[in-house]
Amino acid sequence: MSFKNNRKNENSAVKPWARILALILCILMLGGTVVALIQYFAFGSYAAEISSNQRVRVGLMYGQGVVTSYTLSTDYGFSIGKIEQDSFKSIWKLPNTSITVASDANLNRSGIIYNITGSYNATSVGAYHIEINFGDVLDFQPQYALATEQLSAVTNEVFPAYIAGSYAVRVGNFASIEDAEAFLPLVASVFPGAYVVTPSSTALTVMVSDTGFILFEFDDPTGISALGLYANQQGGSICHLVTPSQKYFEGIFEFKRYINGSRDGVQVVNILSLDQYMNGLLPWEISASWPIEVQKAVAVAARTYALSMLGRHSEFGFDMCNATHCQVYLGTARATEASRRAVAETSGLILTYNGAPAKTYYSAVTGGCTVSVAEAWGGGSNPSYLRAIHTPWEKYTAHSEGEWQTEVTPEQLSNTLRAYGYSEITSPIASARIDKLCQNSTYIYQITFTDEAGNTATITTSDRIRTVLSAYVNSANFVVGRGGENVSVTDFLPNAKYPYATASPTSTSSFAASEGSGTWAATVNGNRQIDGNAVYISGGEGGGVIAGDDLSGVPVATGSGTVSVDIATNGGFAPIDPTSTVTVNNSAYIATLADFPTYQSQRLVLANGKASNFVFVGRGWGHGVGMSQWGAKNLADMGYDFCTILRTYYPGTEITTLR
Repeated sequence: MSFKNNRKNENSAVKPWARILALILCILMLGGTVVALIQYFAFGSYAAEISSNQRVRVGLMYGQGVVTSYTLSTDYGFSIGKIEQDSFKSIWKLPNTSITVASDANLNRSGIIYNITGSYNATSVGAYHIEINFGDVLDFQPQYALATEQLSAVTNEVFPAYIAGSYAVRVGNFASIEDAEAFLPLVASVFPGAYVVTPSSTALTVMVSDTGFILFEFDDPTGISALGLYANQQGGSICHLVTPSQKYFEGIFEFKRYINGSRDGVQVVNILSLDQYMNGLLPWEISASWPIEVQKAVAVAARTYALSMLGRHSEFGFDMCNATHCQVYLGTARATEASRRAVAETSGLILTYNGAPAKTYYSAVTGGCTVSVAEAWGGGSNPSYLRAIHTPWEKYTAHSEGEWQTEVTPEQLSNTLRAYGYSEITSPIASARIDKLCQNSTYIYQITFTDEAGNTATITTSDRIRTVLSAYVNSANFVVGRGGENVSVTDFLPNAKYPYATASPTSTSSFAASEGSGTWAATVNGNRQIDGNAVYISGGEGGGVIAGDDLSGVPVATGSGTVSVDIATNGGFAPIDPTSTVTVNNSAYIATLADFPTYQSQRLVLANGKASNFVFVGRGWGHGVGMSQWGAKNLADMGYDFCTILRTYYPGTEITTLR
């Protein structure tokens, strides 16, 4: 009798003050640090459903991006588990350090890559098996060992399976039902109740990566549970799940079968804690060499953004994807001591607005100003913390894509517009007109293109403009002209007399700026006099001054420590670094840059290109809403801490601690 049985020569190895005191004790018992206590009392806590132990689900492979097989390795083997509602229950252990999870189907192998095949002869791993069901047992291990021993004279292809909530033993991997039925008598002679099972559209097969030897199969036709993999831990260090491209991941991997039309593959979701997620995100969003305060700022913003976007990909059963559509999350291969420190020292901190997580959008570099969320994407939502602000501190020209030019022919521009559905355009573009800028910004809100036949196409909202013209522009912060022309570019430059001292989050005083005698007067609790002395503050690009009738009793904290300013003359002044904390009557105040007043300055820039072509002259990279990562770095370089950076880019939000 002839049949194809794809045997492998490898074995499976298989709780008023009392409560506060209680809180402190709990934190200390749990190994919490002084930083955690400071954060709790300084920032308050967020009492919504979201907690500090919130787990997130990140889609790694899904939809049309799934593939038939997915390979992982780890140092000390794997725990196989059943996942229900993000809860992982271990059901089997594997010592193997490299495994592949694949669709339950006839598979052809090329190296460690498996694809579904309809060819009998091309089948490397068959999907037809013989099953021995032991029923509900408390301890399956002895049953599996028994089956392995008693079938050893017949085959070494004996493996465990977890099918619809029960364990079973399966034998062989056959390319057809006929082959399986031909082999059945040999198994039935030892286990009379054995029977043939065929491929399932919901099942997954776990194999040795480089041979295809089956180690485990999992199937839940109801879809309630899913296959989970976790790296066995040993020696106190973190053991990761590692992909062939050397991406390192923490947490649990969830696998589900995904079939849609001709696409049949494995959906992969990484389930992990917020801080684990941040460890795998932060080093991909910003450079590990950047100052720690900007890394902290981005960590808080990214953590907040994640919470505000929970369920964004609910149609696929997870929260966020791992790409720029959500946030770039590629694992911990790039994680450094500094990035992990930034995550740890901000653990549990998020930005809230009206009691809920803020939408903390950010992009790489904004080019001297930001754009409001409403004018970027349209719609009715326009929270004040996402309004446009000027960012004259941003040294965007130091960014490789902070300033750019792109030349495009009239024909290319016409083709691009038609490709995005602007079918009214029928001929090469003759003119481009910027109709309207976004409020308080140089980002374009509306632009109109006219072709040689007089037809027009108008694009509205800045991010739609960026999307349509993405082949030529990095943001909607641009001007357009013909090659060889001098185009006018608007810059927002700092006003040197802006008072930028405001109350710190730990102060009960209000510290506002009011116009004084030739400068600006500081007001504390409505009183312009502090210890009988009028105190004034003014500031500029390179720093600021604190002035008063007598400043001898006003200590000023600078970047190098708190110093006493002793100037007894009327109208005397002392310099303040922009990063200073001003201490008045034992209340601390810090500098902030939100709503930094600027004046507009025009400069001419040569559009490099042929006179017949259009040239886009722009600044910034990305949508331009919220925080500029590069601008945040510039503030950190100036000595600002992460709290100031966040209040600057998201004015009106509060830094809050998750419970």
